[in-house]
Amino acid sequence: MAKLTKRVGVAGDLIIDWNLARTQVADRSATLWDPNYTARAFWQLGGAAMLCEILQATAQKDGQYEVEYAGSLPNNTALRPGDAAYNHSYTICSRRSEESKLGQDCGLWRVESFLGFEKARAPLSRTPIANKEVDLLVIDDGNSGFRDLFAEGRWPDFVPRPRKGGWIVLKWARPLFGNENHLWHFLQEHFADRLIAVFTVNDLRLNQMKISRELSWEETAQDVQREIEKLAELRRCAAVVVSFYTAGAVVYHRHGTRDNSLYYDPNGIEGQWFAENGGRMAGYTQSLVAAIVHAIINDVTTESLGIGVRSGVAASRLLHSIGFQFEGTPEEPTGLKFPVEQVAKEIHKTSKQPAMDSPFEKVKIQQDRGWSMVSLDNVWNTALKIITEGPKHALHGQPICTFADFITVDRQEAESLRSIRGLVSEYVRNRSRAKPLSIAVFGQPGSGKSFAVEQVMEALRQLNDLKHELGRKEDKKEFNLSQFSDSGDLLGALHQIRDVALSGKVPLVLWDEFDAELDHQKLGWLRYFLAPMQDGKFQEGQTTHSTGRAVFVFAGGTSYSMEAFAKLAQKEKDAKGPDFLSRLKGYLNIPALDHKSPADPMVVIRRAILFRSMLERGAPGLFSGDRNNRHVVVDSGVARAFLYVKNYKHGARSMETIISMSLLDGKRLFERSSLPSRHLLKMHVEPDKFLSLI
Repeated sequence: MAKLTKRVGVAGDLIIDWNLARTQVADRSATLWDPNYTARAFWQLGGAAMLCEILQATAQKDGQYEVEYAGSLPNNTALRPGDAAYNHSYTICSRRSEESKLGQDCGLWRVESFLGFEKARAPLSRTPIANKEVDLLVIDDGNSGFRDLFAEGRWPDFVPRPRKGGWIVLKWARPLFGNENHLWHFLQEHFADRLIAVFTVNDLRLNQMKISRELSWEETAQDVQREIEKLAELRRCAAVVVSFYTAGAVVYHRHGTRDNSLYYDPNGIEGQWFAENGGRMAGYTQSLVAAIVHAIINDVTTESLGIGVRSGVAASRLLHSIGFQFEGTPEEPTGLKFPVEQVAKEIHKTSKQPAMDSPFEKVKIQQDRGWSMVSLDNVWNTALKIITEGPKHALHGQPICTFADFITVDRQEAESLRSIRGLVSEYVRNRSRAKPLSIAVFGQPGSGKSFAVEQVMEALRQLNDLKHELGRKEDKKEFNLSQFSDSGDLLGALHQIRDVALSGKVPLVLWDEFDAELDHQKLGWLRYFLAPMQDGKFQEGQTTHSTGRAVFVFAGGTSYSMEAFAKLAQKEKDAKGPDFLSRLKGYLNIPALDHKSPADPMVVIRRAILFRSMLERGAPGLFSGDRNNRHVVVDSGVARAFLYVKNYKHGARSMETIISMSLLDGKRLFERSSLPSRHLLKMHVEPDKFLSLI
């Protein structure tokens, strides 16, 4: 007997996507008219029709199901922009050859900007169907008229119904909860236990849901779970999938009866893929929904839904990587369309991929606010692997936070650094902000306060839209206020900053030991920063100067945390401590390298990462292998001493100094005999305790 083929119906808002492909010219400022600046308009089916095309192409790969579109499609020859019977979306597409790898010009076309949306102004003729049932119904609701067809409280006669036991997958853009959304109300009343709702995280944010952005996967996943549980309508769904586009997704199961899970890329955070690869595409969520349908068509389980999510995010990444298909030449295409076949092929391939081969990890979302996804079954072995093979190899599959040469797996540290990155990137992009951005950073001496901030800035310099705005490494200005004799020295520093800002760059300015005394007054320097921080100006005699745009980073010298500094500043009202606090836009507390009792696993991992990076800088001759797989051999006793000694007298500086004092020139192994003598070690650690660990 022949195997019965499953039937999938696709309904929803039909949209005509008009993509205006335009060429780039060297200079458009001379005149508004330039015949070399060309543009051509191409259209494609969007919305529910695009989703149907992807599903049809995917279904053809193995023939397990057939896909039908519920509705009529436009006549290709008669279609025009603004046709009153259809919804229209307008975008500008551009070709960005600088994104090509290996210096090759691949002619990659993506969406540059969204111009607007035009709703249909006339009813579209629809053909009723006679009691047509499907095994699975996919609805693409883009808030463009389809949801209103359920206003009479009955099922429209031109939309196929899911048969008994059948499922509905709802792709929902611009969600509107409550009875005023007739489609949502109908589905909630009749199909909630067989409904899988798919949203993007930004649509939920626009719906006034408080969901953090780009801080940590733990924070964002917990926020999504909390916001879903607040809304009974979402809790009643069989499952809710919240997409992070190319980065991952959260899957929430009905009433919390199963494990709510996060599928994520451990090598990045929400938004990082876009930041590193540039540009945008239409169709990420259609690709995700198509992959989910493909995975659950035979059986809806936690496992099959997870397969669909992993496959859908992989397909979204492929879509972003290849951009639009084009006909003609890359410079002047004669056609531009969505890469349906490539996306379908990726869905089919990755849906059969074992979970262990997927770049996306799965983790159960925990309720504990201190929850960390970092799993360290054997801290010692992991730390040794970090030293010998590097943190990216040793921590593969763990949520690594990376900024240039700075790496951490500590959730709190990662969230703090990402919040600083967000503040700086927003400040630099908003050119209307004329006064400096002021941030404070605290930590014990040698904890790496300046290094952490510098690496955040270095990571931002790599972004295409910021690299021309941020000052170069050489533009960084660093001033130690404990070495200034009076306020006149500060004026000279402000002039140096102004010179860089006048060149059009945004420099990083480190004010080290800003909390030092001045003329025997605690926090005596604070009053002199109030005007530059608040107004972006400073006074020199009778002349007022503008500081220009800059990132001020105030590094504490006597206060080791923001909490300690704030307590002191509130007391020192004569020094304008409260006024200074009010002008800070953010802060960062760098964790100490000291062990409590017993040894802190995170401190061990942090030290291992630092130790490896210090060896790379200070003893490169120890390493073997190529650029991407560098290996170093360190005696296990030496590693144990560096990782587990309770205190370093001068923080990370002591670690680095001990390495620099070691006899490593010409060596291929960091052995015990390479370490400095006991009396030299005494300057940085308790020598007996350090050597006993060896």
